[in-house]
Amino acid sequence: MSITTLPGSWYDFPREYDIAFRPETRLEARFVQSACERYAKVDVRRILEPACGSGRIIVELAAVGFDVTGFDLNGTALDYARARFRRRQLDGTLVEGDLTDFAIKPKAHAAFNFCNTFRHLLTEADARRHLELVAKHLVRGGLYLIGLHLYPADADYDSVERWTESYRGTKVTCTLRCLSVDEDLRREQLELLMTVRAPSRSYRVRSSFAFRTYDDRQLRALLASVPELELVAVHDFGYDIGETVELDEDGGDTVLVLRRR
Repeated sequence: MSITTLPGSWYDFPREYDIAFRPETRLEARFVQSACERYAKVDVRRILEPACGSGRIIVELAAVGFDVTGFDLNGTALDYARARFRRRQLDGTLVEGDLTDFAIKPKAHAAFNFCNTFRHLLTEADARRHLELVAKHLVRGGLYLIGLHLYPADADYDSVERWTESYRGTKVTCTLRCLSVDEDLRREQLELLMTVRAPSRSYRVRSSFAFRTYDDRQLRALLASVPELELVAVHDFGYDIGETVELDEDGGDTVLVLRRR
């Protein structure tokens, strides 16, 4: 069967995106719950997800009783998320919004942003603005959980990451590679090839996007510039609430637990 290359970004294919991250979804949702129980100084009822995409995590949180709000710039993903909430007969607020320009009421008790989405903010000013906005939209004692990859001092940018997941006859293979790195701009250019094989057809989507790079010192400096948020714990992408890690020069997949002062 021939494979057609379709235009667009992998974010424009929310069902396929969901399949690619299906094993992590409930693990991430459970971690949000556990982090709120352990670290928040308020009773968490309202949860916000900036850049919620397909809504794969907040729908799981809605299913266990949280009042959830998500925003995103991708209309296709938002439509998919709304349909998912309707299908499961769950309530949730899903609106269009930008990471550096959003207004949500009432304030949330917790917020989260996983899968390196934070690194789409390509300048220090945008990253700081986003953190300040989230802090503004959190009650005191509330949490912001951020998942991102940190690079060690001897980072190897030439690595290729590939994974495959299947669901109901559809197999999705993602290949992520670094095309270039500008260390002065702290900008990493990436290519993501998503290949989909389904019973009716096969196709691929090739996406190119940039991430801002961080090491532990750069991240600490950014966090220090937003005193409204306090770093209270660090975990990794294993999402084990019982295991914390150090924020140090070794880098790696990192989940920050920030609390609103």
